[in-house]
Amino acid sequence: MEKHVNLSAQPSGLIYVADLISREEESQLIEFFENDQKKHPWKTAGVRAVRLVKHYGYQYPYTRKLELKLSDPIPSVINDIIIQKLSKIDVLANFKPDQAIVNRYLSGQGISAHADHPELFGDTVVSISLGCKATMIFNKEGCNTFNQIVKPRSIYVMQGEARYEWTHEMLKTKTQCTTRYSVTFREINKEYVRK
Repeated sequence: MEKHVNLSAQPSGLIYVADLISREEESQLIEFFENDQKKHPWKTAGVRAVRLVKHYGYQYPYTRKLELKLSDPIPSVINDIIIQKLSKIDVLANFKPDQAIVNRYLSGQGISAHADHPELFGDTVVSISLGCKATMIFNKEGCNTFNQIVKPRSIYVMQGEARYEWTHEMLKTKTQCTTRYSVTFREINKEYVRK
């Protein structure tokens, strides 16, 4: 039986910015992620997930443990192409990410409904989409739903209600595009860093 949901207005604190980077910069990033195998091989994102990830800055263990582990710093190519541009967006002027997680989704892979950990990470979460477009589905209390189309080279920012009161997910749908990458940026709570 299909669950009835109300299509709601955009969640407060959700900001979408199209075309943050150029096609050439997008290609450069994807090439870097695929060639960075010796130092940062792709790993499975947790026990049940099939998508692959790379962690820069700090590693997140995908468990209920409140623990972050130091990793290699965010590469300069990510800083130069993405992070420098984020600082020019008004609501991100003071955002200083110290963690970046790259997710690689093949066609038919998605991510289940979740909210980024409220204690491990700061008040702002930013994600950029590369390669393919996707639909991020935002849900609040199981009754309000908002769909955000995320095009390649665009970002979405979650703050306030969108960050803490809504979950977000991407359904497992087959697309003509074979591979999508997302890079998620956060400020970590150093209280939970374990050496």
